[in-house]
Amino acid sequence: MIRKLSIALALMLFSGHIPGCGGSGAGVVFPIVAQVVVVNTQNSFTVTLVGFGYDGTVNQNWKCDGDQAKLTLGTSMFGGTMHIVIKDHAGTTVYNNIHSGSMGGLTVQTDPGGVPGTWNVFIDFNDSSWAGAITVNADFPDTKDAISIGSGIGGSDTYIFHATWDGTVGMPVHVSVATGMTSGTVRVRIWDPLTLTSGPASYDVTQIVGAAAVSDDIQTGGSGTWTVQIDFSGCTLGGAISITNN
Repeated sequence: MIRKLSIALALMLFSGHIPGCGGSGAGVVFPIVAQVVVVNTQNSFTVTLVGFGYDGTVNQNWKCDGDQAKLTLGTSMFGGTMHIVIKDHAGTTVYNNIHSGSMGGLTVQTDPGGVPGTWNVFIDFNDSSWAGAITVNADFPDTKDAISIGSGIGGSDTYIFHATWDGTVGMPVHVSVATGMTSGTVRVRIWDPLTLTSGPASYDVTQIVGAAAVSDDIQTGGSGTWTVQIDFSGCTLGGAISITNN
C-alpha cells in the first residue's frame, strides 16, 4: 500500500495535479521534467531516470575490462518499456531484453565469454517510469553467475539469459519461484549445455495461481553455458525468482 501511495503521489506531482489550499481552489502547477542522467566511467556505467513517461535513447561506448558484466535494474519499474542491448568489443550482442510493465529489481550477468575492451550500451526508453537506476559493472574479477528478479512483477514479458554453471551432482542449478501470484502464469525453461535450444528444454516448469512455491535442483547437464528463458503472461507475482548454481 505504501508503494502504491508513493507512486500515485509522484504521478500527481509530476502531472501538476496537486490540489491547492485556499478559497480559489487553484492547483499547484509543477513543470513536467523527464530525462536520463548517464555516468560513464571505466568498468562502471549507470543510467538514472528522472521523471515519468520518458521517451529517448542512450547509446554510448563504454570501457569494460572484463569478459562479462553484471546488469542491475534497481528498485522498481512502474510502466512503459526499456529495451536494453549490450555489445562487447567484437560487436557481439551479450544482452538483449525488453523490460516492460511493472517489475521488481533485477540482477543478471551478460552472456559468458565476451571480449574485453570497448563495449556499447544501447537503451531505448518508451514511455518509461521507474525508481532507481540501471547499472552495468564489469565482472572483473569474475563472480558466480546468478539470476535474481525481485517481487512485484506485473505484465507479459519474455527474458532470455545465459550463464556458466556446473550442473552436476553436488553442484546443482537451483530454481526458486516464490508464492504470491494472483493472476497469469510464469514459465521457466532451462536448456543445459548438452541440450539444443532448438528443441524442448531440459527443465520446464510453469507456475500458476495457487501453486506451491518452486524449489528445484537440477543436477544433470554438466558444465558450460546454460540458457534460461522466463515467460511472464498476464502475471501479477508478489514473490521473487532466483536461479543460482549452488
